[in-house]
Amino acid sequence: MTAHPLIGRLQAQAEAFVALRRDLHQHPELGLAEMRTSQLVAEGLAAWGYEVHRGLATTGVVGTLRRGTGGKRLGLRADMDALPIHECSGKPWASRHAGVMHACGHDGHTAMLLAAARHLAEQSHFDGTLHLIFQPAEEHPGGAKLMIEQGLFERFPCDAVFAMHNMPGTPQGHFVLRDGPAMASSDDVTITLHGVGGHGAMPHRATDPVVAAADGRVVYAGAGLRGYGNLVILKHNNTYLTAYAHNQTLLVKEDQTVRKGQKIAEMGNSDADRVKLHFEIRRQGKPVDPAKYLPPR
Repeated sequence: MTAHPLIGRLQAQAEAFVALRRDLHQHPELGLAEMRTSQLVAEGLAAWGYEVHRGLATTGVVGTLRRGTGGKRLGLRADMDALPIHECSGKPWASRHAGVMHACGHDGHTAMLLAAARHLAEQSHFDGTLHLIFQPAEEHPGGAKLMIEQGLFERFPCDAVFAMHNMPGTPQGHFVLRDGPAMASSDDVTITLHGVGGHGAMPHRATDPVVAAADGRVVYAGAGLRGYGNLVILKHNNTYLTAYAHNQTLLVKEDQTVRKGQKIAEMGNSDADRVKLHFEIRRQGKPVDPAKYLPPR
């Protein structure tokens, strides 16, 4: 297969953007705190002739480039934030910020869109308006929603917006496409166990939620997400694990079957039967019904 001529032109600039990506990787910033990153983005866009707009969702950046008289308006979007993860890769360009890492590749996304920004400014073979959207806080607490609520598309209307995400394991030079939602989102799951206090000399009259929470067995079994079957939450080695079954029962262990509607099950102590459990899913700090965000299977 003959390579497209564009590949060669971009390859000639690749070294500079590899260096930029590694610089961003060394200086990761969490959502809504991408001060250094957004400054680098704004400086690059300005140097290539873009109108630079800052301030949406605190650290968001939009670069606008107009060519010709066409009325079409196109948006290209990348995210900029990192994750609260400590990097132990040992790479020369590893994070210099303890507990913060570009573990999801947003440093690469930012560098990629900046590379496209430079090319499109230098080879402006289009007729219309281009908006490059650099979004903060993709991981948390929802930078896209904040930018939209603060007037992103009123100020920078787009007929279409395109974005991409790196996909480890996909061969180099390939794109993976699908119609409709493609990526998962993260929610906060809170499991609260409520016991009954008592005197230390009479523990049999109390209900100790610590004992129930420390047990490595089922802590909840019941109705799951719409179309996703039953939800079972296990606690093992201080980690909550979730599993879904597409029928009325889920075999958790060889000798244990969890049925729909069952609450605390086989906790291994007499207190467990009296412990009350509250299960809640929150998105951006607000309780949500998961079924509203997932299509039925």
